[in-house]
Amino acid sequence: MEDYAIIEHVIGFVVQHESRFKKIRDIEERTIINCLGFIEKRQNATIFYIIPKLFHEEMCKGMNVKVIRKILKKLRF
Repeated sequence: MEDYAIIEHVIGFVVQHESRFKKIRDIEERTIINCLGFIEKRQNATIFYIIPKLFHEEMCKGMNVKVIRKILKKLRF
């Protein structure tokens, strides 16, 4: 899978599952069913923190995790 396709997959996965991320500063402390991680909205960016086990099992399912991590790191994604 080329770099562009991997980035497209990662962005698509996060967009599709955004409701499964808990806001870091969630005053209501609501429960997120099948939580994937946490989301932090900053002035200039939105940062997603994905639980490592779920990154491997769900986001990278059927793909080479090492390759995906290398590409994301290279692009500072």
